[in-house]
Amino acid sequence: MKNNIKNYFYFTRTERNSAVWLAAITLVLLLAPQLHHYLCPTSGNPSITELKISESTLPHPEITRISAFEFDPNTATQEELAELGLTGKLINTILKYRSKGGKFRKPEDFRKIWGLSASEYQRLEPYLVIGSKKQTFPNDDMENQHNKTEPFTFDPNTASQDSLQLVGIPSKIAAQIIHYREKGGKFKGKTDLKKIYSFPEVLYDELEPYIKISTIVSPTWTENKHQRSQKVYSGNIEINSATFEKWMELPGVGPTIASKIVRFREKLGGFTSVEQLRETYGLQDSVFQKIRKHLILNQGVQKININAVNLEVLSAHPYCRYQHAKLIIKYRDMHNGIKNEAEMHKIYGIREVLPKLLPYLSYQ
Repeated sequence: MKNNIKNYFYFTRTERNSAVWLAAITLVLLLAPQLHHYLCPTSGNPSITELKISESTLPHPEITRISAFEFDPNTATQEELAELGLTGKLINTILKYRSKGGKFRKPEDFRKIWGLSASEYQRLEPYLVIGSKKQTFPNDDMENQHNKTEPFTFDPNTASQDSLQLVGIPSKIAAQIIHYREKGGKFKGKTDLKKIYSFPEVLYDELEPYIKISTIVSPTWTENKHQRSQKVYSGNIEINSATFEKWMELPGVGPTIASKIVRFREKLGGFTSVEQLRETYGLQDSVFQKIRKHLILNQGVQKININAVNLEVLSAHPYCRYQHAKLIIKYRDMHNGIKNEAEMHKIYGIREVLPKLLPYLSYQ
């Protein structure tokens, strides 16, 4: 029995050498990480864990440097906040807070943003400016500022988007004004314009002398339908220049219809014919027939340069839906411009709108 056990655990010389080498290799593998750390110091290079932590604290995957400059958290754009070094999550929190009507009334309010560390606030605190008079516009609106004309009198209740941009209002804010009006909003006083989200205060101060609010719907208006139908008018009205008050002089035209006519005209850029006035929403044919003899057309329409207009402005025209504007812009970009009316007919998918749209287009 003893011999059998001895024979069972007997190793040849080759087997013993193999076992020794296997044990040595195992020992080397176990000690390798410690030996590498001792023999090859990191010299400041982060470990994998440290690298993950560093990457997680980057403000934005596309930001390669962090800038510091004066900013107003009430008006700063997403790009500006990212350039300041804020994380995408913090930027979304700030934008969401503002979209819900939140305002930063003093620099200390910025500290209350959830997720903003004390060290980040201390870094940014010297650059916080609330209600700065410094006029800033998004980069995509700089061209709008260069192209603006001398200020002229305008009514934010009726001015077209192109007119708003010509006085210097950024395109995005001009679109917000149009959208506000389409939802039934009205500017009852000059200062109501400042209620438009992110409207620059310094721009309002510049435009305030040129803002003219016409009385579109007066709460004290007492004229009824019978009185309107009995009105007598002997003159003529130039349909592309007549004011709201002038339209009100016509028989059968009250404040609501007069307002709709002026707004429709501003959206179009002017009427191309007297008959086009019939397209005004809410204008009854019986009223149109009654005032038809007083309507004349002497002034042309405001045309859109199809080779310079952007998608936002083009799609706001009553005769050009968003999908049509997109096709036109795409064709223009592919062919380095649109030279004439004949080229417009080559654009697939817009032929049904061309008869009405073409009179409002220019090509230079």
